[in-house]
Amino acid sequence: MRELVEQAASGAFERLRPHAQSVDLGNVDESTFRSFFLAALKEECPGAHCQTEWHTFDLLVQHAGLNALIEFKFLVMRRTQELDGRRGHWKGEAGTQNEDEFWACVKKLREQRYPVKHKYVLLVYQKSYPLRSKYSFAKSYDNLAHDRGISTVTDIQHCMGETLACKLIEVA
Repeated sequence: MRELVEQAASGAFERLRPHAQSVDLGNVDESTFRSFFLAALKEECPGAHCQTEWHTFDLLVQHAGLNALIEFKFLVMRRTQELDGRRGHWKGEAGTQNEDEFWACVKKLREQRYPVKHKYVLLVYQKSYPLRSKYSFAKSYDNLAHDRGISTVTDIQHCMGETLACKLIEVA
């Protein structure tokens, strides 16, 4: 199951790259990435059964008698623009709120009550950080370790690696 999820993540970026070039990365969101992931997974493994928004989880994948729950976190900053062209506020900044939401995903997967062996958070975040701040996505997530319910962290190699980091986090 892990290999299938890794392949689907890489395939999602193959779909995401031209899309982000067309609409601008700031206009890409978690739902779009999840759709590209699902398309790549089904292309790789047409027999897999998938359900988005399964109970309180982003995605349930069933294949070869195995069940996997996947939560997606897609963290990209966006800057709004006012109607007169002036730069507006930043949205999606790094900080304690994003970290708390990430750890809540880990906890939700760790404490879920279904007979699911494979539990993952697929974390995608912007590598560069345009603000001067004590926070950044890299500071929050580059060095995740076996901690607080995380059993493994795998860096996923992909075609947008210069811009976005992707980690597959397996929850114990």
